[in-house]
Amino acid sequence: MDIVGHCVVAELSGAFQEEEIYGPGIVELMMPNYVHCHDWAYRSVWTPEAFPAEDRRTVELLRAHIVNDWVVHYGTRHTHVKEKCGWAFRRSGFAEGLAVEFFEGAAAAGLLESGGADPRGFDERQLVDFGHTFTEYAGDMLLADEFVTPARLQAIKRGFAQLERQSGHHSHGWVLATCDRLGMTTDHPRSFVEDSIRWMAHDAAQAETIVDLPVRTAMRKWRFHDDPRARRYIHESLERIAARLDRSELRELLTDAGRIVADPARLYSGPWVDQRPAPIVVARE
Repeated sequence: MDIVGHCVVAELSGAFQEEEIYGPGIVELMMPNYVHCHDWAYRSVWTPEAFPAEDRRTVELLRAHIVNDWVVHYGTRHTHVKEKCGWAFRRSGFAEGLAVEFFEGAAAAGLLESGGADPRGFDERQLVDFGHTFTEYAGDMLLADEFVTPARLQAIKRGFAQLERQSGHHSHGWVLATCDRLGMTTDHPRSFVEDSIRWMAHDAAQAETIVDLPVRTAMRKWRFHDDPRARRYIHESLERIAARLDRSELRELLTDAGRIVADPARLYSGPWVDQRPAPIVVARE
């Protein structure tokens, strides 16, 4: 899930204050997305008490994020092995089937940058990545109106605006120092992470709705031109996918994830230790 899904799970857990989710704490809750530290977090954040006292609340927010991602992608059976059996993969078939039409339509409309994505050359892993990512973004769209009020959207925007500062709590510099202090690792160079932090602040500042955030992420990931036509095209495609999803099923899933955030022992079976790429075995219904 993107921002909405993570906020929903944190809220439904009952473990956090409003401002920790829809406010300044959004910087911590969403850190895995813009620091790109998911694999580190899958191994490391299950026991916040193992970290210094001043960092434990941050780690609890990181864990809330990771519980959501794990449940959505890998299910609710265990945490030590990745199995692509979660909702995002089981419900991604329509989005995967839309990939060729989506990119060919974007190319024909002149929405892609030179060298943008060409699904005719996608391998199975790339198709799966597109399918589950767009399915998750569409899931955010389904729940946005219920959970993200105009006041909460403005609080989220103010929260991410902290990343524009170089110093102070929740600033760009604070994020980098926190990464170093907690021992976070990522597959990307530090310059990439720094750019990602800046883009997070930029996208939040530009967003008119909460769904604009995943739309802008998709625009950058798949190399669309940054213009209103491209954003509208992506938004309309997400609406088509969202129409195929069961809102009640998704809400029930995130409610379960919230219960796990409140009591991680319901899921935790040990840290993820398999360093190999997850096999492309996708369970769909």
